[in-house]
Amino acid sequence: YEYDPLSFGPDQLAQEVAGAVRRGAETPDFFSTQPAADLQAILRDTPTLPLERLINDGGVQYDAARQRVFRDSFWKGSFAKDSLLGWTERAQQSLLNGAVELSGQFTGGGFWKRFDQVKDGVVTGHVVNYELTALPGLPEVRTVIYPNDARPYFKKGDQVLLLTYTNDPYKMIYDTIKVIDDQNAIGVMHLGTFPNGVELATFTMARHNYPFENMAVQDHDALFSGALAIEPTVGQLEGSWRGHVTYLDTPDTSLRNQVSPVLFEATVHEQAEGLLVKWKVAGLGMDSPEFVQPVAAGELKLVGTDTLLGRWRPDELPPEAAVLLSGILQIPRGAPLLRFVLKRA
Repeated sequence: YEYDPLSFGPDQLAQEVAGAVRRGAETPDFFSTQPAADLQAILRDTPTLPLERLINDGGVQYDAARQRVFRDSFWKGSFAKDSLLGWTERAQQSLLNGAVELSGQFTGGGFWKRFDQVKDGVVTGHVVNYELTALPGLPEVRTVIYPNDARPYFKKGDQVLLLTYTNDPYKMIYDTIKVIDDQNAIGVMHLGTFPNGVELATFTMARHNYPFENMAVQDHDALFSGALAIEPTVGQLEGSWRGHVTYLDTPDTSLRNQVSPVLFEATVHEQAEGLLVKWKVAGLGMDSPEFVQPVAAGELKLVGTDTLLGRWRPDELPPEAAVLLSGILQIPRGAPLLRFVLKRA
């Protein structure tokens, strides 16, 4: 924020910043929706948590109330939405959200950073940009005192976390970061040498999380057999549902499940022989044929009120439906299960 004596004073500005930090703590991925100026104001006026809070412990939590998976395998990173890097990142996401091809290397964020351990005041880990796992960055992070007031996003004397790289081609880059709360961090990427590098982009980092419709294969299996999932009554299945296919089986090393487009639309019906799912491919309108698929007992589970987990065996699909789905998905030959998530429309 720029100081304007005719608008609001420093007390009101501090309240604005504190309110944004609270919203970020309560709302997953809130900070990734904010422009660089707002992120830098939060960065300037919020102290960092200790260096040790960067560490990823690998834990997984399923939040039925918020319909979200929290998987602390890494921090997913996004650039500020009004930066050039942020614009590129969101343009890719917008294109893929309307697509049905899931085999590409798109990531829902620009990068991910995993921090494994702290030793002698230095945190080490692993950084992957745009799924380029063959060329990882090897970071070291230390706590430093910011030496001057030359930047709008730090004050002289601030404790900040300085991330540098030990390997090429990343050695020319450094990040200055603050961990804002247990789930979120904000930083600025620079080219050059600390503290005099050229500012490249403001970014956010959030401990890896995603909504239920984007869940990975491991999440689907754990929820399906866990205590949170129940067998639904017919009354709980009434209405229309939007179907997402669960395909990613490497959620600890990839961001590719951050986008999971609606692939089919479905309704569930009870008949004498059991439950039937009537579905058609989304986006084809009147041209999409409708398929009827019986569901075996125990193959649909309800989590909360608006999420259904289902399993089909590909060889049991109607032949024409299997052909249509094979044009959308790369279903491995002989795959034992096709997992899907239905969200109430």
